[in-house]
Amino acid sequence: MKLPGRPYPALVPSGDDRDEVEGLLIERLDPTEWRVLDDFEDDLYELTPLPLIDGRTGWAYVCLDQAVVVPEPWDVDVFAENDLVEYVERCRDWRRNRA
Repeated sequence: MKLPGRPYPALVPSGDDRDEVEGLLIERLDPTEWRVLDDFEDDLYELTPLPLIDGRTGWAYVCLDQAVVVPEPWDVDVFAENDLVEYVERCRDWRRNRA
């Protein structure tokens, strides 16, 4: 779902146990990498276990406050065209300031 004024999406629960979302699973993060992710994500998100279709469990930062999202899909192509370069710069600056 879209977040007003933000270029990135929010994963929100729908209440339907059979919902699916497509994503990328990153495995074998070490404790330092987990701390970076936890520091990066703000209080809008909660780290939540998600069942994967192969029976394993993955983890995702989920927005539990559906009142803050716009009920329309986020578009990765629009993000790539309009926001990706600036977003990468902001992430790079954030990381430099954390060092």
